Amino acid sequence: MNQGSHYSTSTGRFTCPVDGVYGVAFASNCNMSSMSVGNNFNIQTRKNGTSQLYNYDTVFTTAWQQ
Repeated sequence: MNQGSHYSTSTGRFTCPVDGVYGVAFASNCNMSSMSVGNNFNIQTRKNGTSQLYNYDTVFTTAWQQ
């Protein structure tokens, strides 16, 4: 969902429409077919170029992984 169109699918950025404190959560479902079991991957949310939240994990299957 992109209610209000504040998320840009071309840049991957969400721009807060109102100043304040926001709660952010994310979930991922990634296709690991181009990676090898045992490789690591890192998914991040960033604020002004600084990592705020991240998920660092190890590939355990070359199919879809959450």
